[in-house]
Amino acid sequence: SIDEVFIDLNITVNLQIELDDGTISSLNDKLNYAVSLSDEQPEISVTYFKPDSKKNGGEYVTHTGVIKRVDEYERKLIFTDKTVIPIDDIYGIDGEIFNGLY
Repeated sequence: SIDEVFIDLNITVNLQIELDDGTISSLNDKLNYAVSLSDEQPEISVTYFKPDSKKNGGEYVTHTGVIKRVDEYERKLIFTDKTVIPIDDIYGIDGEIFNGLY
């Protein structure tokens, strides 16, 4: 008898996109602006790379919420709902507070 092996060819591996200096600078400006308005608790959407815990790669996901604080030592963005996003994994920042500014 012949053993058949089936391989799933629909596996998608997303690699983290490396951002250029201009994009990083723009993201830093947006993050600093959002933090400066933290007393007003503006809602922002952050798109970031979430590594897959079981294999190489990961996926880009977007989280929308209110920033609680920035942990500059650990380089993490912490939201009021306790979501934690590594700053170095951020791909995009959006929200109404940026309309007309960026």
